[in-house]
Amino acid sequence: MGRQEKENHRLPTYLRWPHIQADQVHGLSLREIGGFTKNHRAPSVRASCYAIAKPSTLVEKMQIIKKLRGHQNAVYCATFDRTGRFVITGSDDRLVKIWAMETAFCLASCRGHEGDITDLAVSSNNAVVASSANDFVIRVWRIPDGMPISVLKGHTGVVTAIAFSPRPGAAFQLLSSSDDGTCRIWDARYSQQPPRIYTPKPPDAAPGKSGDASSSAVQVQPINHQILCCAFNANGTVFVTGSSDTFARVWNACKSSSEEHDQPNHEMDVLSGHENDVNYVQFSGCVVSRSFSSEGSHTTKEENNLKLRNSWFTHNIVTCSRDGSAIIWVPRSRRSHGKIGRWTRAYHLKVPPPPMAPQLVRGGPRQRHQPTPRGVNMIVWSLDNRFVLAAIMDCRICVWNASDGSLVHSLIGHKESTFVLDVHPFNPRIAMSAGYDGMTIIWDIWEGKPVQIYETGHFKLVDGKFSP
Repeated sequence: MGRQEKENHRLPTYLRWPHIQADQVHGLSLREIGGFTKNHRAPSVRASCYAIAKPSTLVEKMQIIKKLRGHQNAVYCATFDRTGRFVITGSDDRLVKIWAMETAFCLASCRGHEGDITDLAVSSNNAVVASSANDFVIRVWRIPDGMPISVLKGHTGVVTAIAFSPRPGAAFQLLSSSDDGTCRIWDARYSQQPPRIYTPKPPDAAPGKSGDASSSAVQVQPINHQILCCAFNANGTVFVTGSSDTFARVWNACKSSSEEHDQPNHEMDVLSGHENDVNYVQFSGCVVSRSFSSEGSHTTKEENNLKLRNSWFTHNIVTCSRDGSAIIWVPRSRRSHGKIGRWTRAYHLKVPPPPMAPQLVRGGPRQRHQPTPRGVNMIVWSLDNRFVLAAIMDCRICVWNASDGSLVHSLIGHKESTFVLDVHPFNPRIAMSAGYDGMTIIWDIWEGKPVQIYETGHFKLVDGKFSP
């Protein structure tokens, strides 16, 4: 290749680090899909470095700018709306509050729940926010004025998690999981419309499982197990749940309207391999779809992300458990390119033992060390789906390579357990963790180093997100 041809193949100036010459249009394009050329993942770390800002460049502008005061009890749920202009919080004082980011004013205080708030979810069109509580009820509120839209009743146990469908045309489809052992899909606009109910198959009728557990293990499991978590895939066609019976299950979210609502729907696959509660699940490829686009730019963004959402890797699943492991599941037939099928275990990610304590001087007093818990609190995919990040009970953040299951980093920085883990919305190098030690750490997951540490004192941090 001649010199002239090489110059023709060079990236445009606005795609080179650190984007200082990017205009507004190109800047938004870079923000949308992580700095990569449209519809393409970075083929290697070296190639992607040309299109991704160095973490320290972005983190320099991150600082504590607002403190929101108004709740009378602990705040266990917090999230942004799809534009980043509003923050929604849920508290043990049974209130949901909507705050303006620019002014830190409380715009709405949503009352109605009779129990502690357990989860919050914002619809993909940014019209409403749903809140669940341990009063078995889901309530839907309008953004930003907090006007009540609907009250969804039907669960007979605590609602553990909720999520809106990302599928175009189904913005008001709301998925919920509960301690009563069922999942339900609601139309969030209507209180009286019955939900579609999903229940696991009876033990004697359980299908062949994806994993190595023996079939006899299923028959001793109780039917009314708790469903602890749920998550849609990137295009909203299927969802996955984690349960207290050590199984994850995959369900079909697309049913014709002519089917009976009262008829229970069963799972399409059972993923077995854990030895304890499956407490967190996530599909790959979901991070790029959480930002909001207005109607004018909706078509453009859909076209830009079409290949990403429909490619086979958006159907990969990661699950984690308190048994000290995580599992990556992939569709059995990768040639299907998004066609729904059964999943098989690709990599069993074992949490490594913590670093050894310094050895005592020979002849000194003998000390007995208690075993360190290595359960996994939560797990997420990186923005580019190349890595899996997990918050471990022993205060570490582990990073695995999703393509071969190898451990890349074991990040040490927290002093107490972490239950907050999120990845940056447009830079695949950056992740954030926060924990009971009151520390928020921004990580460079490629280098395996902390970029910035924020301390909030003695307060325990239990939820957090990057803005869109």
